[in-house]
Amino acid sequence: MTAIDTGLQDLKRQHPEWEPWLAVVQEVLTEATNSEWDACVPVRNEAQQSKVPLLAGTTLALPQRSVHRLLEKLIRIAHRSGTREMATLEPVLHADLDFLNLFKASLCQDSDRIKKLPLTWAQTRRRSSCCSSSTGPFAECLQSPVGFI
Repeated sequence: MTAIDTGLQDLKRQHPEWEPWLAVVQEVLTEATNSEWDACVPVRNEAQQSKVPLLAGTTLALPQRSVHRLLEKLIRIAHRSGTREMATLEPVLHADLDFLNLFKASLCQDSDRIKKLPLTWAQTRRRSSCCSSSTGPFAECLQSPVGFI
């Protein structure tokens, strides 16, 4: 068991109410060990400059199938979590959604872009009886799981 795994287990014990989000975090950490993503990591020739993030200004070439699989898995875990807000994500699994744009918007925490994706809130609300009347929980749930990556 790694230090990260131990830390997640400690958080689950200390904060059982965090379990739904920690399940998503655990899946992100598991996915990060998948060698499929190694080819997407750019080779850096220069040393890291001060506190600039390693990927600052870098363009990543991500395989669409892998992004779709990852997001679908994260959304499925989130919607099955047992929380009302995360349960509103279920209709996304049945929608014809641009997962690459969703990934980018989520990674950038751009909730305005998420709200403008082809799957509108009205379409989602008709298919889910537990959704609130605002876009808040839906957009926040779509934004948050991927933001952990």
